[in-house]
Amino acid sequence: MRIWELSSGHDETPLYPRLTEELIEESITLSTPTATLDVMLMAIEAMLSRSFTKLEQKRMGVRRINLWTRTWMGEHWERNINFKEPVMNTKTAISRIKQIMDVYPQLGPVEQLGIKITGMGCQNGRQKSFLLK
Repeated sequence: MRIWELSSGHDETPLYPRLTEELIEESITLSTPTATLDVMLMAIEAMLSRSFTKLEQKRMGVRRINLWTRTWMGEHWERNINFKEPVMNTKTAISRIKQIMDVYPQLGPVEQLGIKITGMGCQNGRQKSFLLK
C-alpha cells in the first residue's frame, strides 16, 4: 500500500532538509621538517588567524577544530579539538591546541600541518559548572 501511495505522488511525511555545515580549511607546508612544538604552533597560529578573519565578519566563533599533521616520512597524526563554548580568538584556541599537542606528541619531524574548522557558532552566554555554587 505504501509503495502504491509513493508511486502515485502521495507522501504525507514531513520534509526535513539537510543542513549544510560551513567548513573552513587551511594547510601549510613547512620549508624544512621540524619536531619543534614552537614552530608548529606558529604555523597553526597563522592558519587560525586567517580563519578568524573570515569568522569575525560573521561574528562567529569556533566550536570544533580538526588538527592534522604529516611527517616527512608520510605518517599521519590527527586530533579533534572541541571547545565548551565558541572560541572567538586565536589566543584562546592556540592555548588549547598546545595542551593537546603536549599530551599527544608527533610521530616524527612534521612537514605539513592543517586545520579543518567544522563547528562554528555564536557566543551567547557562559556555561558555569554545576559543581560550583
